[in-house]
Amino acid sequence: MPNFGKLARISLALAMPTSILLIYWLYRHWSQDDEVFGPNRVITTRNTNIEILVPQRAVGAIIGRQGSNIKLIQKKTGARLHFKDRKASEDNDKSFKQTHRTIVILGSPESAQLAELMVHQVIADIPETTTEEIEVPSYFLGGLIGKGGVTIRELTKASGARIHIGPSQDYKSSEKPRVIALTGSREQIDSALELIEQKLEALEDSRVNSKRIGMTPSNKKREKIKLTPVTRDDTPWDLPKESLVPDKLADNSLLDVYVSAVEHPGHFWVQVVGKKALQLEQIQKDITAFVSTTDAKQNYTVTDIIPGELVAAPFDEGTDTTYYRAKILCETADGKVDLYFIDFGDNTFAEKEDIFKLRPDFKSFPPQAVECQLANVEPIGDSWTEEAITCFENLSYCAQWKVVSARVVSYKLDDRGLQIPLIQLTSTSEGQVI
Repeated sequence: MPNFGKLARISLALAMPTSILLIYWLYRHWSQDDEVFGPNRVITTRNTNIEILVPQRAVGAIIGRQGSNIKLIQKKTGARLHFKDRKASEDNDKSFKQTHRTIVILGSPESAQLAELMVHQVIADIPETTTEEIEVPSYFLGGLIGKGGVTIRELTKASGARIHIGPSQDYKSSEKPRVIALTGSREQIDSALELIEQKLEALEDSRVNSKRIGMTPSNKKREKIKLTPVTRDDTPWDLPKESLVPDKLADNSLLDVYVSAVEHPGHFWVQVVGKKALQLEQIQKDITAFVSTTDAKQNYTVTDIIPGELVAAPFDEGTDTTYYRAKILCETADGKVDLYFIDFGDNTFAEKEDIFKLRPDFKSFPPQAVECQLANVEPIGDSWTEEAITCFENLSYCAQWKVVSARVVSYKLDDRGLQIPLIQLTSTSEGQVI
């Protein structure tokens, strides 16, 4: 043990409080540089702090096996990421305590925003699960389940969908079909349907052949087995009144959006930033690929102009070759089709031969353009001037896909009986209210 002299011990005792005070001063100096912006972002002169609510089902995908995914995001972006402990998340918002976790991103503005985008991409890549029900003849169930459930487990493993057979006590007669519920992504359910059909075909062949033993052979071909879907009351895409407003935009919280189209400050459209915006981008790629197929050209061409019908259409005949989802408004006097793009709010005219009917799976995704009005702002005079419209387009970064923050102030019913949100917009980069 070192032998300190009396003077050395006094010097050490004086130095320790001084060091502690120096550390505290540095901490206070760092904290005073912070500029709080919005509920989920803290921008400082050195770094940016971003918080994202992550659905519980996506937490594992973001972390990865032994933290591999979150480490990769940190390595690629230079930002630091960690999940808040559950108690902190629950204290902030009780409604999310079971379904969401909060991830915190800390880094320079560029690295934090890149990490935020990568986190949203991971969430978007997790397929949305749905449930589809089919009816199967009861006499097939034994072969479909297999001894000890081995067959149905193989079907589940091969397709990735969860397969649940309804209980037999739901039916008074064994002659009635049984309901089978398939849960998973669209691809997993389609795979399960194909595998079940193949299995039922094999079971039916075996059943018919066993009946023909000792009988005169017949040349009559049996009909192919077709699975019967259980009908559901699907909600139409064109939702009325208040349902047009997404839940996220209706809770009066500050929300990141893109301004996608502007008629004037009293009538414009926004897209909510998040996984649905990323999913929409993939849907547009799929639609663009589909319209070039033989199937689309033979079965999905538009022959009759029906107002209200959803179609795939190009927005610009120039360099943009993407096809977007649009609603037919009418046919013009010169034979063109007047279109409204349901995910952006834009309008255009197109030739009939350039548009295609939408496949049913492309229709099921909800429209992403939300009609809005700027709150507490009125035009000088009877209408908005071109200068005011141009100024609003520039301030809101219209069609530039730059994030602004939106807060719903109130609602109003328009002439169509639709509930339109009146919103405030704030530039996230400039920190000013638009």
